[in-house]
Amino acid sequence: LTILEDYDRFNGFAIKLETHELEGDRKKFKGEIIGRKEDVISLHMPEGKAEIHFDNIKKARLIVTEQRIAEAMKKGKK
Repeated sequence: LTILEDYDRFNGFAIKLETHELEGDRKKFKGEIIGRKEDVISLHMPEGKAEIHFDNIKKARLIVTEQRIAEAMKKGKK
């Protein structure tokens, strides 16, 4: 996840990310992308909603789940 549009493309996917500076009281986040408004990414996490500024994201990765693998395999067979 390197450009803003990636967060639109992977809306609904689970990710983990790390920020340069604290967002709230933390630097590490794990949750589902629930949207983007301009340069702010919204995540749904077990603890609640987090909003992270894109410029503060140090690194972000998709979390591969068995459900996502099954969906990708199903699409590949069509």
